[in-house]
Amino acid sequence: MGRNSYLASGWLPPDPPTGHGEHDYVFYLYALADAPELGAHLDRGAVLDALRAIPVLAVGVLVAAYSRNVAPSPNPAAAPFVGG
Repeated sequence: MGRNSYLASGWLPPDPPTGHGEHDYVFYLYALADAPELGAHLDRGAVLDALRAIPVLAVGVLVAAYSRNVAPSPNPAAAPFVGG
């Protein structure tokens, strides 16, 4: 597991400031030809360097919007798609 923005190992979920409006979060999924050699406590740059050394077969991108103190859509499937 790599380092998060608090420089500690572990997952940090999306966490926009309360009342700050909508924030976009971008998640990438890579299908690789082989497993990368990764050590412990890597930062983002080291992970990207390791990925550059391996053929990438496919890439998926998810862009999600999130804000605090906003009522959720009663039907998530009816929420507008924002992406490219």
